[in-house]
Amino acid sequence: MKKVFGGMKRHCKMVCIFLASFVAVVLAYQWGHSYLESNSAKYNDENPATHLNIQVFDDQKFVLVSQKNSEGYIYFGQDYVTTFSEHSLFTGDLKTPPLIGEEEFFKVISYSLNHLGQKKEFDIYRLLGKDNTYRSFGKVPDSYGYYNGNDYLTLYLQKIDKDNYSDLKDSNNKRILFTAKGEIFQDDVESKIKKLEEQPSIYDLKVDWGRGGINDQLEKNLSEKHLTMLLYGISSDIKNKRQVDVSGTNFARLYPDVAKNMKYIEKLYFRPKQYNEREWFDKIIHWFAPEGQEVMELYATDETTGEKTQIHSYDEFVTWIKAHPKN
Repeated sequence: MKKVFGGMKRHCKMVCIFLASFVAVVLAYQWGHSYLESNSAKYNDENPATHLNIQVFDDQKFVLVSQKNSEGYIYFGQDYVTTFSEHSLFTGDLKTPPLIGEEEFFKVISYSLNHLGQKKEFDIYRLLGKDNTYRSFGKVPDSYGYYNGNDYLTLYLQKIDKDNYSDLKDSNNKRILFTAKGEIFQDDVESKIKKLEEQPSIYDLKVDWGRGGINDQLEKNLSEKHLTMLLYGISSDIKNKRQVDVSGTNFARLYPDVAKNMKYIEKLYFRPKQYNEREWFDKIIHWFAPEGQEVMELYATDETTGEKTQIHSYDEFVTWIKAHPKN
């Protein structure tokens, strides 16, 4: 009996040792995992748009930007098509944010429209100086248009990642202004941005394209090709991306090398400095009409009588609008 009892005691002891060892291993793993989680650096990463195909045509006035993989943010300017990449440390709840590390970057890549094949690259963090502690934390630049020979962009930055990034009264936050070619402004930024905001948009319409149902007809024509019309350009229909088909149009006949890339369109646009509303209207109704047909078949409908008038050009449309003032 003593032997049996002694054997049971040894067995229980071994089980207890095993369980204790197992619990110790589990706790050690959890502690180690927690330690790594809390002590390993975390970063916010954004990839740039890559494999961009940029074509400038028709007296350098129009730009087609196409991309097969549809990745990254793209900004469409007068002199540059711009994208960016980011690798920024997440500072969490640190009270004192560290200086920008050597491994961190916010790179801007600007592709020249005046010298195709050339590009400018610069790092916002390096331009901010060696004592900089402001980071992007996944914020993306905003385009502020073309003014005085520059394509402008802005970017919100913070020392510690918080939701109130646009509250510039908080010293944790700041906004910078920079150009697509790499000039950066940190002083008196808000007054400079206000001046840009006060400039009338180059793409503001002088006449209402919606009058007489013309805009609806333009959109219907383009949607049949899986395109959508924006104020400053043409893009693919989001629901039918990569299904754009402009075969059998005047556009395909006039610009075959451009048309073959329309399937991967990101944007087709009129460069702002050269922009002319009359020319843009006339180009659209000619380009996307069936090959050999001068313009799309468009009819302006009198909102009161229902009378239809065929429209062949921007000038005819303006004349019709003047003859049919809104009640």
